[in-house]
Amino acid sequence: MTDSAHHPTTTATHLIESDGGVQAAARTIANLSRIALDTEFHAERRYHPELMLIQIASPSGEAWIADPRQCDLRPLIRVISTRSVLVHAGQEDMAILHREAQTAPTNVLDTQIAAGLIGIGYPARLGHICESLLKQTIDKRATLSDWSRRPLSQQQLAYAAQDARILFDLHQALD
Repeated sequence: MTDSAHHPTTTATHLIESDGGVQAAARTIANLSRIALDTEFHAERRYHPELMLIQIASPSGEAWIADPRQCDLRPLIRVISTRSVLVHAGQEDMAILHREAQTAPTNVLDTQIAAGLIGIGYPARLGHICESLLKQTIDKRATLSDWSRRPLSQQQLAYAAQDARILFDLHQALD
């Protein structure tokens, strides 16, 4: 995983596995005007997709990976819902957040929709858009991994953080 020039300040990744961690992350994220957001979920053999992770990144590259199997993420989702949010193909993410906490962000920029509007095609995969606009290949090997298994592997954590972090560079290129 290569960190891009857009967030040189920090690339710290915080794994949130406790209610205290949720509260600390929520306090920090409440001070950010814009965040990038992604989720991992399982939809197979389920009436509603089951949330497995929420990934959040700041413009500086700091990332939070929140585990709903370990803690109550509703306070974090409520804070996320008040921020300006970058997502990629975020329709399902927003529906999941709303189902989990009865709220979801309303100030959302979806890079998949934006890529379609500038002629890259719709729907376009995140990797395709990154290759087209950023000339950067992103590691997608963990995409279909079993997100329900704990502990999460280092490869899964790196992938999860990257999928949120890359959205800032992608937004800048799309803009």
